Amino acid sequence: MSDGNHAASGHVPLKRSTIFFYSLPQMPVMMGFLPFAIILPPFYSGELGLDLGLYSQILLVVSLFDVLTDALIGRVSDKTRSRFGRRRIWMVIGIPMMMFGIYKLYIPTGPVDGWYFFTWAMVMRFGWTLLTIPYWSWGAELSPDYQERSRITGSRAASGLIGTLLVWAVLLVGLFGFDMGGTTASVNLIGAVIIIALPITVGLAVWRVPERKNISPTTTPIWEGVKLMWRNGPLKRLILAFLVGYTSFAITFQLYIFYITSILQAGSAWIWLLSMTTLIGVLAVPVWVKISKRTGKHRAWGAALIISAVVGPLYALLGPGDLLYAIPILVVLAFASGTFDAMPNSMKADVIDLDTVMTGEDRAALYFSAWAFTQKLAQTIAGYLTLQGLALAGYVPALGPENDPDGLFALKMIFAFVPSIFFIAAAAIAWNYPITEARQRELRAEVENRKSGQLAEAPAE
Repeated sequence: MSDGNHAASGHVPLKRSTIFFYSLPQMPVMMGFLPFAIILPPFYSGELGLDLGLYSQILLVVSLFDVLTDALIGRVSDKTRSRFGRRRIWMVIGIPMMMFGIYKLYIPTGPVDGWYFFTWAMVMRFGWTLLTIPYWSWGAELSPDYQERSRITGSRAASGLIGTLLVWAVLLVGLFGFDMGGTTASVNLIGAVIIIALPITVGLAVWRVPERKNISPTTTPIWEGVKLMWRNGPLKRLILAFLVGYTSFAITFQLYIFYITSILQAGSAWIWLLSMTTLIGVLAVPVWVKISKRTGKHRAWGAALIISAVVGPLYALLGPGDLLYAIPILVVLAFASGTFDAMPNSMKADVIDLDTVMTGEDRAALYFSAWAFTQKLAQTIAGYLTLQGLALAGYVPALGPENDPDGLFALKMIFAFVPSIFFIAAAAIAWNYPITEARQRELRAEVENRKSGQLAEAPAE
């Protein structure tokens, strides 16, 4: 949006420092979330001996529990009124629970079985919900501007990627600086870093970033609100595209370590490879934000999905000793990944404007609860399908490259081809997404006009 449009809406552009401090909590959030998908499967199924099929079934049950908790926290956050705001207070409440869940999952003590993993995965995911649903909703409310929202979500995505990069940096220092090799030591070290980073980053955001004051209260009953949300056509399209696209992304991450260690037989090289690809993803975010200004957010995202679909199958051509040939593939896919968080999250803030026009209420957290559940569902679908598929094919993580040929073939084919199917489908769904920059300006103008009318009608105190 131009400066003129900023002035017309009465919105003062956010300071860079405000966006910076707001973005900080995404670091520990992603430090816990992606290793949960990448490192914990081989840790629990390999070193701790938990059956791979049971592991995927537990994640499925935990995600079903998320259906209730995500909606509950979204609703409660939208209705909260306190001197500390309606978003920040829940973030602070969620920190201890997420920290304790991280501690028990990443630094396990005592006998570890299915019940142990189930209990602490539930605790960690509920703390994650308490923190992230209000946090992401807060971000959608920071700015009404189409382009500034991309900067906010781009900064938050970059912060998350930096958090992921810090995880790999910690692992590299532990591995080469202190000879802390092995998955157990790596997982313990990651857990300790997350536990330290969570209260610091959330504390700075809560302290330095104010919440918006002009909020329309939520009065719609929850079931009626869900039905209204379901009638939001662009939201359904966006969520479907994100579910399909993120499933492919999650499949890749679920199998990343398995592929590098069992197919490429590159041992601990996965640590520096993930460090490299994460850094490229961080650097790619501002590039994609600039591209989106010319093409629109949906087209930039769609282009990245198509690139990923075309390049991913090249993994099927590689085998033992082909690590160097894998690097160009990783670089291209890492560059494309710069859109996977920033673009759809910015589009989500735009679709909430349509809901505000439809209902006259600010219900961002309800939408973000649906979004968070979609993200967790995608990760669960990816984990269940891929890990169950590998288990049925006879792949055993602890055997690594010593698995039988059928198990290794199944791993290679799933890793190389299944994500591409989902990437293409997501690109097709997202390509003609209807809320463009021009349409979003119209929606914001209607929202601002309605709020101006409400203020004019309010009785004097």
